[in-house]
Amino acid sequence: MFKRDDELKNPIDFDNVIFFSVPIEVYIKDGSHVETGMIESHTEYAIFMNGGRYLKENCRFKVGYKPNQTQR
Repeated sequence: MFKRDDELKNPIDFDNVIFFSVPIEVYIKDGSHVETGMIESHTEYAIFMNGGRYLKENCRFKVGYKPNQTQR
């Protein structure tokens, strides 16, 4: 399963975080945090969450956590 800060790289990673409702954090390539939330859907080129679209080539996606969730 996923641990906090695991980076999502493969299509199956994105499918799994959607299926298991795992929150993710979006970072621009320079390291700036942009968004935290649940992925609604994804394509080969982008992910969709919280009403926004983030291009996979311009961003990094890491497993996050919910504030009331136990961290491991």
